Amino acid sequence: MVKLNKKYFLLFCVFYAGFVLPNKTDSLLLLLKTDKEDSTKVNHLNALSWELKYKNIDTAIQLAKQSLLLAEQKKFEKGFGKANSILGAYYAIQGDYDLALKHHFTGMKISEKLGDKKACAASYGNIGVVYRNKANYPEALKYYFKALHINEELKIKKAIATNLGNIGVVYMNELDNEKALEYHFRALKIDEELNFKSGIGRHFDNIATVYYHQLKFAEALSYYRRSLKLREELGELTEACKTTGNLGSVYREMKDYDSAIFYYEKTLVFAKKSGLKKEIALTTGNLGEIYDLQKKYALAEKYLTESLLLFKGQGSLDDEMKFEKAISDLYHRTSSYKKSLEHYKNYTRLKDSLFSTEKNKELTRHEMNYGFEKKESAMKAEKEKNEAVAKAENKKQKILIGLTVSGLLLMAITLAVIYRSLRITRKQKTIIEKQKEIADEKQKEVLDSIYYAKRIQTALLTNEKYIARVLKAKQS
Repeated sequence: MVKLNKKYFLLFCVFYAGFVLPNKTDSLLLLLKTDKEDSTKVNHLNALSWELKYKNIDTAIQLAKQSLLLAEQKKFEKGFGKANSILGAYYAIQGDYDLALKHHFTGMKISEKLGDKKACAASYGNIGVVYRNKANYPEALKYYFKALHINEELKIKKAIATNLGNIGVVYMNELDNEKALEYHFRALKIDEELNFKSGIGRHFDNIATVYYHQLKFAEALSYYRRSLKLREELGELTEACKTTGNLGSVYREMKDYDSAIFYYEKTLVFAKKSGLKKEIALTTGNLGEIYDLQKKYALAEKYLTESLLLFKGQGSLDDEMKFEKAISDLYHRTSSYKKSLEHYKNYTRLKDSLFSTEKNKELTRHEMNYGFEKKESAMKAEKEKNEAVAKAENKKQKILIGLTVSGLLLMAITLAVIYRSLRITRKQKTIIEKQKEIADEKQKEVLDSIYYAKRIQTALLTNEKYIARVLKAKQS
């Protein structure tokens, strides 16, 4: 009976969230009504949970848990891994980083086992987000670059933009604003090409935050407002909540404290409705700092103390460090020196932990390793390209050589034919000339015979005339 009521309550929450949601949510709800208890239902539960992540995170978590249980029962590893990754993302949003890492590492191991590179990259990126929120920047950067390496290999542009943006956030937290802007604008360019509005809004927020750190308040307000407009259009209330908080911070730096309090209180309401633990703690601390600036010390102490208590259970060391310093300064101004020293020691301990020399070395090493891997990949690609060009050139050379040999062979055959013809002609000429010589010789012999006969005949005629004269003389 309890399970039945829980099921109806969950469906009520989903339908309530679905009144103003896109058709994809409605379609998934209809499919779930007719789904059997199998892998298809697991996939639909995961998809619906993810659709609700910015609208109703509590309902989204319940759907992911339901998917996790069903996937485990049906031994559907891929769906089980996906559900773990989704839950990891939600617990990270709520500030429960240890539980988030537990689910993310479970999802990662399954993806690695299945050889699903795309899912592995998603897990690496999610783990990086949690480590970033825990202010463990070396580990965050390590996993971000692992994710980026795979997504570049797979050419998944949307994921590449996300990875670049996340790396930019780490550099922003390390106060390397120029490098942070470089990564954020690279990410923005990709999502603008894809017209991925949710990603564009995220990059607007990140760019605005860097400008805020650079004290370029006009630019910061411009990008935050552009982000808020997109968030409201898309119905991404969780992200809109963060953006309003950031607007409050800009107005605080501009010393427009009334506007700052307005946006912080608005943020606090949204955060409590959405169950965003980190945002609740952060905004509570921000309000404490504003009241301190207004010299409303009792209110300032109340909000800062409450904020630190909320952060203690979350492990968000950078934010905890910030408010330890704030309350230490407050107690110093109000002459509570013992309390001031106590909180200053806490601040120093956290600062040393966050920005140790070793961690900075690790940051550099991870980027260098990634740069080396990227360079190695580029060299490999260039080598393959050169080999392909060489292969094509070799093939071309073989064709040219073949054509040349064929041409030479044809020429040789032609010359042989011509030579043979010349030889035959020359031989025939020799025979003809020899025959002519023989004929000439025969002709000469005939002529000689004729001439000889003629000479004989002439000689005979001479003798006859001579005899006749002699006889005639005698007769006289």
